[in-house]
Amino acid sequence: KMTASKRVIIDKARKVVSIRENLLRELLAEFGATFLLVFLGTCNVAQFVLTQHKVNSWVSVQLGWGLIITFCIYTATRTSGAHMNPAISFMIYTFGHLTLKKFLLYSLMQMIGAFVGSAAMYAYY
Repeated sequence: KMTASKRVIIDKARKVVSIRENLLRELLAEFGATFLLVFLGTCNVAQFVLTQHKVNSWVSVQLGWGLIITFCIYTATRTSGAHMNPAISFMIYTFGHLTLKKFLLYSLMQMIGAFVGSAAMYAYY
């Protein structure tokens, strides 16, 4: 059980590290979700390829991708909608639910997140 003094400390820390600007939170959510998608997804496939198909099978790769996509959507859906792809952001822009500024910024953060995710996978393997 949490004591009152611990709760006060946690509340103070939360105020210090919280991001108040909504757009910045959305951009970080898109970056993070895209990073996780590319990093975890490509690690899933790399594990399959580099072990020469001995550790897992195609079914586990497909199941892994499905779980990874689900996990990444859950991480950012409440913040930014979890587009994780400039094509999805463009579609939402054409439907009129996203401004041009947000579309361009989301796409930029998604590309940066994908690049950093692939670079992290390369460094890991």
